[in-house]
Amino acid sequence: MGTPLLRFMFYPMDQLKLLGSSMRQMVGKKFDPEKDIIDQSSKVILITGGESATPIYSFNTSTQPLYTHELMRTPVGNTGLGKETVFQLAKHNPTRIYLAARNTAKAQAAIADIQKHLSQPADIHHLPLDLSSFASIRAAADQFTSSNNRLDTLILNAGIMDILPHRTKDGYEMDFGTNHLGHFLLTTLLLPTLVNTAKKLESEGKPPDNWRVDTQS
Repeated sequence: MGTPLLRFMFYPMDQLKLLGSSMRQMVGKKFDPEKDIIDQSSKVILITGGESATPIYSFNTSTQPLYTHELMRTPVGNTGLGKETVFQLAKHNPTRIYLAARNTAKAQAAIADIQKHLSQPADIHHLPLDLSSFASIRAAADQFTSSNNRLDTLILNAGIMDILPHRTKDGYEMDFGTNHLGHFLLTTLLLPTLVNTAKKLESEGKPPDNWRVDTQS
């Protein structure tokens, strides 16, 4: 049984939404990051990586999949959309970008690769973060706020899918706990910094839409 079929069996609505999004992109205007991303000067940006997890399945005699609790994890922020988002924003002069991801080695490798393809070095930092753990989320927020009093853009890019029933360390279903509760807690902890940034921008006469939270999980 192939992975696409398993995805549709266990997450039919998610798959239909993805199909609809893809179709809209096919007929819509093409986004050009070089031209469409505004200048990011003075801005601090945080992008979550999270994880995509591919479960290892076994099957019983009735062909029902049994979850073995073994996951092959790949931090999304280190590859694919997360890495490309960091790369494209880094080309527009931000003060600092944080790539929040679980795997330190892969995050550092991604940052090094991004720097290699930039015309000039950017200030990009890895922020250790496991969205399936409330303790890790609180530690990441504390680490960020201890060294930053500004946050202009929070991009919630992380997420997992294609896993069978499993629980986070805090006892929640893994998909719900990571994709939704994890990002909700992180946003709540960073919200005071986001609000203070907005107030500072307003006092400087800058548009209120100069700060934002983007959720893609």
